[in-house]
Amino acid sequence: MTEQQEFFRPEAVEASRRRIGAPVRPVGVTSWAITAFMVLVVVVVAVFAVFAKFARIESISGSLEPVAGSSRVVAPRSAVVTQVHVVEGQVVEAGDPLFTLGSDMVVEGGAPLGDILRDVSEAQSTALQTQGAAMRAAQQRQLDELAARAAGLRQRIERLRSDLVLGEQRLELSQATLQSFEDLRLKGYLSEIRYRAQQASVLDDRRALSNISGEIDATTVALAENAAARERLQAEGVQSLAALETSRATLQERQATASAQAAVIITAHKAGKVTLQARQGSSVSDGGALAIILPPGSQLKAQLWASSRAAGFVQVGDEVRLLYDAFPYQRFGAGRGRVVAVSGAPTDPKDVPLTLTSEEALYRIDVELDAQDVQAYGRSWALAAGSRLTGDVVLESRSMLEWVLDPIRAIQERRM
Repeated sequence: MTEQQEFFRPEAVEASRRRIGAPVRPVGVTSWAITAFMVLVVVVVAVFAVFAKFARIESISGSLEPVAGSSRVVAPRSAVVTQVHVVEGQVVEAGDPLFTLGSDMVVEGGAPLGDILRDVSEAQSTALQTQGAAMRAAQQRQLDELAARAAGLRQRIERLRSDLVLGEQRLELSQATLQSFEDLRLKGYLSEIRYRAQQASVLDDRRALSNISGEIDATTVALAENAAARERLQAEGVQSLAALETSRATLQERQATASAQAAVIITAHKAGKVTLQARQGSSVSDGGALAIILPPGSQLKAQLWASSRAAGFVQVGDEVRLLYDAFPYQRFGAGRGRVVAVSGAPTDPKDVPLTLTSEEALYRIDVELDAQDVQAYGRSWALAAGSRLTGDVVLESRSMLEWVLDPIRAIQERRM
């Protein structure tokens, strides 16, 4: 036995000597069995291609929202939650206090800014009150002086009118005397000088009446000026008081701002069950969520926000597989639901109540939940409003054959 025969089998050595190799030994299966097997494989592949369905699933982000609508309590400004007046799940009435927000801003020296603003506002309020009281007192004194002067002018007018009546009576007597003197003068019983003196007396009486009438007119004008001054003073007083009220309103606004800097109480807008979003000591930004108030007995729904690429295939009645972020489906399983509404108009991403990264408008899809809780570990876990979730929606279902022929059909449609 040679060394080559020791390492290789005789069949291998014999096959290596042939140029075209060695013939394959036939297997122990008849040709009709192989043919039947191949036909069966072809039939199975054809049936699979025709009847097997493949679904295109779109994962859409969303959240749980009350069916009847919820009241979202937000912070009016950036602040710190200094006190929480309710507990999770508590039922409140409209107007009940929920949170107390305080400011964490301090100035140099460690004094809170709200306290400083409140003290300054109180000092300004006291100064305005003092100024208003002094202004009213000064105006009242001026009005009293004008009233006293008007009373004096009216009394003077009454006296002048009495003097005018007396003067008219005196003038009548003087004129009658002059007429008598005229008759005596014509008969030669009265000298010319005496007659002229009576005429001068009549003229003096007429001048006195004219002076009295002039004084009455001047006094009447002074009384009218006094009334005008009184009205002008009242108008100026009203204007000054209006300016004072404006300053007081501005001060009240500052006081409200100062109070808000120090502490502000957030109350419930309506009755319902409270779901807390903030805790005591946590910081909230302007417009940040503090709590959600659910109407009594409200059911939850899934609200999904889909792009136009996905929303176009969603139909009412489609089944949705719901994956709750708070309950990982690997441990708690997935929820189920059905599409009940699809918005006909898109919503700007800035108006969507979720923080979603999208450059295009989104369509709202409302999904009715099959269950309002999650069953796991032998107990029921309640779903909370506002919780994030992902909905897997089956957009379309086609067979393998349709998937294969779809590019050809698309080319034909583009040609048409």
